[in-house]
Amino acid sequence: MVLTLRYIAFNLIGYKYFIVTDKPLALSERDLAILELIAKFGCCQDRHIKILCGLTENTYLRVVKRLLGANLVERLKILAYDDANLLLTRSGAKLLGLTSPSRPVLNTLNHDMLLIDLYFKLLEKNKEAVLKSDKELRRGNAAFYANDLGCIPDLLMNDKIAIELEISEKSLTRFTGIINSFIVNSSIEEVHYYLVSKRLLGKISELAKGYSKFKFFLLELDNEAAANRIVSICLINVFSSQSATIVNQSTKKFGRYTYLP
Repeated sequence: MVLTLRYIAFNLIGYKYFIVTDKPLALSERDLAILELIAKFGCCQDRHIKILCGLTENTYLRVVKRLLGANLVERLKILAYDDANLLLTRSGAKLLGLTSPSRPVLNTLNHDMLLIDLYFKLLEKNKEAVLKSDKELRRGNAAFYANDLGCIPDLLMNDKIAIELEISEKSLTRFTGIINSFIVNSSIEEVHYYLVSKRLLGKISELAKGYSKFKFFLLELDNEAAANRIVSICLINVFSSQSATIVNQSTKKFGRYTYLP
C-alpha cells in the first residue's frame, strides 16, 4: 500500500523536528499490523508493538519514527512510570476506515494496557484463537452486540468465550448486572474472569453462584515493575478449599480507583 502525504512531523518526547514534502510512503505488512493493533484497542504502548513484531529497541524506534513522520500515529508519555502510548491520528484512523481515532481514558488506562498484555498471553497459549476487543465489537455492529451479548466483554474469544479483566473494585450492583447478563446469554458458552486479587476473586465468584460457565484466573503481577506486568496466570478452582497464592502488592490509587492486594 502506498500513501502520498505532505506532512510536518513532530513530537514532544525526544524526536527531532523534521519536514517531508510530497513523497510516496510505502506501508509494509508490519506497518499495517501495528496500525491495526492500535485500532483494535484504541491505544497501546511501546512494549506491545515490540511484542507484536519481535522488535529490538533500536529497530522499534526506527519503525515508529517512520509512522510518526507519516502522521499516522502519535506517541505520548501519559504516565511517567510507564511506557509511552501510541494512538492513531485522524489520518491513521481514516486509512483504516475509522471515523475518528480513540483517545485514552486516564481512569481506565492501567486496565486497558494490562488487557493488551493479557491478549498476548492468551495468544501465546492458543495461536489460532480469534480475539475481538470491546472496541471491535462495538464498531462491528453496536446494536447487534448490545442486544445479543447484553454486556460487551473486554475480549471475546472465538465468538463464544467472554474474557473479563478486573483490577479494581466496582459496586455490587454493577458486578451483579454483569454476572447476570452473562448467565442469561446463551451465545456465551464460557466466561473467563482474570483478577489481580483474592478479594475480587471471592466477591465475583460468590456472585457467579457456581454456574459452570464461569472460570476464574489469578494474575500474578511483577512487584518490581513500576507499572503492572503479568508474571503468571493461575486457574483457580473456587470450590476447592485450597487457594492459590499471589504476590502481595501494596495498595495503589489510580484516578478514582484503588488497587487492592
